Amino acid sequence: MNKLNYPNWLVPLDIAQELKEIGFDEPCTFAINYTQLIEPFLVQHCNKGYNVVFCGEMKNLTYKTLDKNLLDKIAIIPTWEQVLEWFRDKGFMITLINYEDESKFSFYNMKIRGGVHYAEAFKTYEQAREVLLLKLIDLYKTANQ
Repeated sequence: MNKLNYPNWLVPLDIAQELKEIGFDEPCTFAINYTQLIEPFLVQHCNKGYNVVFCGEMKNLTYKTLDKNLLDKIAIIPTWEQVLEWFRDKGFMITLINYEDESKFSFYNMKIRGGVHYAEAFKTYEQAREVLLLKLIDLYKTANQ
């Protein structure tokens, strides 16, 4: 992906796909079209040739609003805040703190593994945010299998 053009307030495309797999279906304004079958308002190109699109006329896009034939071809792309809110709504208590020399996260969910607490520290906020989300996805997958 061309990270120079990809907005840092949207989750990366690989994480958007993982969110799709665990049932994330909140209204989003952005999506990725893996096959170029729809003609949305183009925002930018990724180096894999996929289009990241702004769904201007399809505001609040969700998987429920898509034609069933497009479900495997499109992934909605949420903002980081949308995803963290979705996990909070699922019962996760999340803390993400940015200090001058490091960033830390912690989270727990009393309904999963007896509320086991997870915490880690990283050099950058962006690293902490991404690892936090990947761990939340992994734990959510494990708990819902």
